[in-house]
Amino acid sequence: MTKYLSGKIAAYIVKNDDTADYEELAYGYEVLLHDALVVLALLLIAVPFGLALHVIFLLAVYHLLRGFAGGAHAKSGVVCKVTSVVFLYGIAFLSAKTALRIPVCAIVPLYVLDAALLLLYAPADTEVMPIRNPEVRKSLKIKSVICLSACFGAALLTGRRWASIASILVLTPTLACCFTHPAAYWLYGCKKSNQQTKEVTQ
Repeated sequence: MTKYLSGKIAAYIVKNDDTADYEELAYGYEVLLHDALVVLALLLIAVPFGLALHVIFLLAVYHLLRGFAGGAHAKSGVVCKVTSVVFLYGIAFLSAKTALRIPVCAIVPLYVLDAALLLLYAPADTEVMPIRNPEVRKSLKIKSVICLSACFGAALLTGRRWASIASILVLTPTLACCFTHPAAYWLYGCKKSNQQTKEVTQ
């Protein structure tokens, strides 16, 4: 359904703007519609369990970092929606309902692991939506690391008083960083662009 709607929107724009690219617009609107449906689903599930505020905060952190770092996208809209809801709601539930406390001795190694993933793979684009400009790629990589550092720094500061918020600030960025790894592309059947390979060889 999202693919059909995004195609209609893209076709309308291209019809009125000769410079617009149909494939890029269709993909962009498909991602936007998908994200909107995931947010709606997460909120509808969260409200009865008293997790709405946790989910809103989690989504803000997740989409901010994913916006900079990129990552794999499932070819199937159903797979993408189901896995997004399961992963993100799982983090919200664990953080809010299980009194999960992540010790400092675990936070620091996780930060090092996540930062390494971003330095190696961010921005993780796709063949459909490659990021070709080297300056843009460099800027996105830097912003992704800064965003990650801010999340983990805030987690260290809030851990004792607001354990659930600290857990979200650690687990959510870790999930986003995992989507930049080649294994995530393989699992989702998604192909990465060759822009990163060009950076390495230059």
